[in-house]
Amino acid sequence: MKTRKPTGYTLAVGAYGEASNATGIGGDDPDNSASDSGAVYLY
Repeated sequence: MKTRKPTGYTLAVGAYGEASNATGIGGDDPDNSASDSGAVYLY
């Protein structure tokens, strides 16, 4: 029987009401023109 050890985990955290219009890594965080669009942060 073969077993696998986990190599890592990913945690997704939702931010309801986040208004930043930034996309991707290093986006324009202060640009809050996307009212109530929400966001997901991956760790």
